[in-house]
Amino acid sequence: MKMKEIYQELQSVAKQVGLQVRRGSGKFDSAGCTVNDENVIVLNSMSPMETKAGILARHLVNFDLDDHFIKPAVREFIESTIEKTPEEKTDYELKVDYELKKTDE
Repeated sequence: MKMKEIYQELQSVAKQVGLQVRRGSGKFDSAGCTVNDENVIVLNSMSPMETKAGILARHLVNFDLDDHFIKPAVREFIESTIEKTPEEKTDYELKVDYELKKTDE
């Protein structure tokens, strides 16, 4: 199976599990995030097909895929991505501390 076909199948699986995939171009790395309680992946259109497919696969492993039909070659791609990805997951939390001060103006 060609990489373009794997990528297209991964997009289909993402849609099945409720993972929204958005595309854009510019100087940014593809990544996943949560927007209004929805899981979203933003893919850089300028990235190689292999990179975009890998990003999708790495995010799909966080979903229960057992109840979804996935072509064997695509399932193998997802599993091979798991093997290449470190087990340690890095989450980032944005925390902003601020203080309101009353001014005497």
